[in-house]
Amino acid sequence: MRQYARLVIAALIGYAGYALYPRFSLPAMEGLSLLLLAVAGGVASFFSPCSFSLIVALLGREARGRDADLPVARGLIFAAALAVGASAFLLLSGAVLALGGSALFAGVTFPSPT
Repeated sequence: MRQYARLVIAALIGYAGYALYPRFSLPAMEGLSLLLLAVAGGVASFFSPCSFSLIVALLGREARGRDADLPVARGLIFAAALAVGASAFLLLSGAVLALGGSALFAGVTFPSPT
């Protein structure tokens, strides 16, 4: 339950930062598409090669678990679920970009080069 409270607090802080930060006079829909792009980039960074070393720690932690009898089976199940999730995310994000991602973000412009 505490994990969900931390997640909600982090989400509220993120939304407050989004609401208070000047969005370069972007209309709400264009600002929302930019926010979605940033969220997708954050999720994609989890699946980037530089975070693969963290996956080893996740697998080891999950394999250890509470059952000392089946650590290999638990690790394999967790690894398979992680691989399926990562593959699904990459395929879905690639499909979104291929099928119209450029049209979704075409209206996002910044008025200054900085």
